[in-house]
Amino acid sequence: MDKMNYIRRMTKQREMVLNAVHSLEHPTAQEVYSRITSITGTGTEDRISLGTIYRNLQVLAQEGMIAEVPAGQDAMRYDVRADTHYHLLCRNCGKVFDVPLEYKKDIDPEAERSSGCRIESHDILFRGLCKNCCKEGH
Repeated sequence: MDKMNYIRRMTKQREMVLNAVHSLEHPTAQEVYSRITSITGTGTEDRISLGTIYRNLQVLAQEGMIAEVPAGQDAMRYDVRADTHYHLLCRNCGKVFDVPLEYKKDIDPEAERSSGCRIESHDILFRGLCKNCCKEGH
């Protein structure tokens, strides 16, 4: 079977991880883990390890069901929006937010010409203050 066309099945654990990502805003793997363990409790039947969380987040990202958001030195964050879009990392509270700005594909050819590389897409992470932190005067 061609690996590129192989779609992994939706296991119970993978579904729990996906549901947790959907219920949180740009969570880290640790936040997904905390969310799942707060729901499932300590029963051995639904126990899930942090390693399993990481593996399932990676699979869901590879399948295009979620997006990975590299947030600087912070841990990788995950987004239910898998389309290409921009993010803001708040330097005060550390949260990640979607930036409602149209994706600028036209900068890819310029980056290609200047680097000599083939550019397929780009990610931009804005750094600054979120609306709430601005209101609080940070």
